Amino acid sequence: MDIEKQVVSLDLCKKLKEAGYPQDSYYIWAYDLIGVMHRLILRKDVKNHPQDYPAPTVAEMGEKLPNYQRSGQAVMDNPLEKYTSKCHSFDPYVAEQFYALTEADARAKMWLYLKDKELL
Repeated sequence: MDIEKQVVSLDLCKKLKEAGYPQDSYYIWAYDLIGVMHRLILRKDVKNHPQDYPAPTVAEMGEKLPNYQRSGQAVMDNPLEKYTSKCHSFDPYVAEQFYALTEADARAKMWLYLKDKELL
């Protein structure tokens, strides 16, 4: 499987970094040598650059989410909503569900929501 389908997309990684997500991911979206675009590389292969963004894997995202969160493949007609991340708790005000093309992105959306609501 393509590793880019196992990590959070660049756009969501930018939001995660801004929201204070831990910067210890195994992969990063690194700015290339000529400064044109980002590419996915192993963190150990590059020195930090201000325009680099940690790219957490689906497993790393799962470790950062609370136990009452679940994710997996959704049964949807829309191919852009292939995966879902659900969050349920005993609190009646916390019952959210996010969809994305990859499970990593669905989990990232959930993390951003929980962070915004101060539930992490």
